[in-house]
Amino acid sequence: MNPTTPLRPHPVEGWTERHRHPDGVSYWRRGERHRARGWAVERLSVREAWLFGRRIPSPEHDPTVPLVFDGQDAAGCLRWLDADGRVRAEQWVTSGGVEETRLLDGRGRPERHACGGYQRLRVLGTGERRHYEESATGPRLHRVDGPAIEDASQPERSRWFEHGVEAASPAEVLERLELRSRAEASGRLARRRGGPARLEEPWMAAGDHRRVAAFVRRWPESELSWRLALAWPDVWHD
Repeated sequence: MNPTTPLRPHPVEGWTERHRHPDGVSYWRRGERHRARGWAVERLSVREAWLFGRRIPSPEHDPTVPLVFDGQDAAGCLRWLDADGRVRAEQWVTSGGVEETRLLDGRGRPERHACGGYQRLRVLGTGERRHYEESATGPRLHRVDGPAIEDASQPERSRWFEHGVEAASPAEVLERLELRSRAEASGRLARRRGGPARLEEPWMAAGDHRRVAAFVRRWPESELSWRLALAWPDVWHD
């Protein structure tokens, strides 16, 4: 590394040392990574924002629209800009300790996450993550690539919502299948004994399949994922 140390902190970005690396640069202040505006780490394989030694994770955003960290304003709001200098993501911590992130389009209006469809994310102090979309009556729980309420410690307890309406969780879908399988087994036994025949039902609705596949992708090592994959092996390939 080849550090360059100005006599005073940078007037806008606040760093006092710029370390040159073979694949890029990093910015420091008093022994900690720091850059008030822009990436504190700009290297070939990584770009990271840091403020006073604390890494600031970038919000999930459309990968076709690269963002740059614009720093923190006087109100404590973190902002990310696109190549045209437009604010595309904002993040702040509420008085209740909830971290809130909002995704914006080029005109400053709510923008949907490219995969999940949500427009707002709240992270509680417990680590629980809640995803919302905007509506005429205010934000409502919504996510299509995972649970709208994501439990930090027990993913099986996460809850799934689409457009504010709770949907069956993968655990509930599996339980429904197991109940149906037991009922069908009883039906086959009844038919052998001369009882009434039972009509077969579709094995899984499209929405259920999407949620099951999303759970397996998100938590492939969980016990529930293994049980789901045993019931529906094709979800490993979705």
